[in-house]
Amino acid sequence: MTLLLIATSLAILAVDFTLFPRRMAKTQYYGQSLMDTGTAAFIFVNALADHDVAARGQSPRQRAAKATMQIFALRMPTLLALFLIGVGRSVFIQLSGYGQDVTEYGVHWNFFLTLFCVRLFVICVPNSMLVFVGVLLGVVYQIALRFTWLEQWLLRPDFTEPRHGFLDQNREGIFSLCGYCFIYAVSLMYARGSNKLMPRDKKLSALNVACGLGFSLCCYGLQRVLEDYFGLIASRRLANMSYSFAMLALFSTICALLQFGQLVVPLPQDARWGGLVAAVSRNALLHFLCANLLTGLVNILAMASSNFEIHGHPIAETVTMLAYALATSLLIYAIHLAKKRSQ
Repeated sequence: MTLLLIATSLAILAVDFTLFPRRMAKTQYYGQSLMDTGTAAFIFVNALADHDVAARGQSPRQRAAKATMQIFALRMPTLLALFLIGVGRSVFIQLSGYGQDVTEYGVHWNFFLTLFCVRLFVICVPNSMLVFVGVLLGVVYQIALRFTWLEQWLLRPDFTEPRHGFLDQNREGIFSLCGYCFIYAVSLMYARGSNKLMPRDKKLSALNVACGLGFSLCCYGLQRVLEDYFGLIASRRLANMSYSFAMLALFSTICALLQFGQLVVPLPQDARWGGLVAAVSRNALLHFLCANLLTGLVNILAMASSNFEIHGHPIAETVTMLAYALATSLLIYAIHLAKKRSQ
């Protein structure tokens, strides 16, 4: 899943360039595209990581509350870091006038605040009730979308009526939390079920791969039923149940294919991931933060300087993407090495 996080960090800058296919950009109302998978991918990975630490005797609640993220010399709980980064990003955008699409999360909301709220959900709900409460929340939310005015209000174009008040200004980000909690709950259920199928020696088996693909097919089938028979088209802005099942089908398929690869070409027992994979895996949030900062820097330079013209020039865009990929990789790897030496 580290490769998925690296691809996501590259896509957040690439989408601003003409080289990036527009059909893969974030959808406005309904549908699915590559850029619609980012937040759901982090939620899915978080659920798998929570189950992994739970298997070692630590509950997801403990991990969410006590796990620390080191930013250079500063160490803080991940939950606090997410909140501060989310608020800081919102304040910066409001003060600087940096462009943003308010239909993604709203005026003040952003990706980091969504992750913060999902982690807060994990802390507040008992471990034994996480799956039940998350699924119930998603079902109730979908019923509200279907039988009330909620969906029309959430997707209302801003030109028809201006946004008023904090809730209205950030309606997409706030209400989509129900869908992301549902994704987290089902992802956790998937991780628990996969772990129960593990042999006693904890080695992957063909049964794990088959059940992973079966889970993916079930999610895809449920998505098709919701769309074809109930007219519930997937929407990232809503994070409705069709969207949730689409994301779950995608990520569980990726997991199953990676597991299949490990079965075909097994790693030696003493093999250890190193280099960039280890650096990103152990500093996923910090890596994404660095990618966001560098993306903002590139766009600000492009807007502020007439000598730094990138957009619309294929060669300049390609060189910029290569430099950006190299910079983010070197930066997170340098931080990873510094943390190892300080331990």
